[in-house]
Amino acid sequence: MANEKLIARLIEKGLTDEQIVARVLRADIGSIDDDNYEVEKKEVEQKEVEKKEVELPKGIKELRDGLTVEEIEENYSWLLKADISDAIIGKSINDYIIWYSGTWKDGIWKGGYWKDGTWEGGYWEDGTWLGGTWKGGTWKNGTWNGGIWEDGTWYDGTWYDGTWLDGTWKTGWWNGGTDIDDKEHDDSPNNWK
Repeated sequence: MANEKLIARLIEKGLTDEQIVARVLRADIGSIDDDNYEVEKKEVEQKEVEKKEVELPKGIKELRDGLTVEEIEENYSWLLKADISDAIIGKSINDYIIWYSGTWKDGIWKGGYWKDGTWEGGYWEDGTWLGGTWKGGTWKNGTWNGGIWEDGTWYDGTWYDGTWLDGTWKTGWWNGGTDIDDKEHDDSPNNWK
């Protein structure tokens, strides 16, 4: 019944068949008619603005991949204890943290994927490094797949690619990349290629 009244009003206004169909479809989808379309549109826009204005924890610039502040508090509280800035963080389909970019100044990284950014200091427990710059700190374990290591201590893990500029290598597997520091390393030459 409501559609019949709407169609009659739209015909009176001289709209084409295509315009009438479009308006009727909008009316069916969201109970939008000519009289309340602008009001509902503004309400929807306001709700979208309110939705986007979630207060992010200190140091976090953006959340991606459906990651919420509540999930960080519940599952990745170690991120909230770290000293970070301009962080863009998401999660993988397997619920691992993804660090897209930003600066890690200090704290303990428990695990996940580091895609890009700058690591200035702190303690890396485990995870996969995919790119960015490591300026200092302690690497306990994990996989390095590219990027630049400027300084710090590497205790264990697997190095696949990237550039080692300086620092202390204790042990682990070197599987490619560039060693520029020309230092003696603590492990056997079989592991340091």
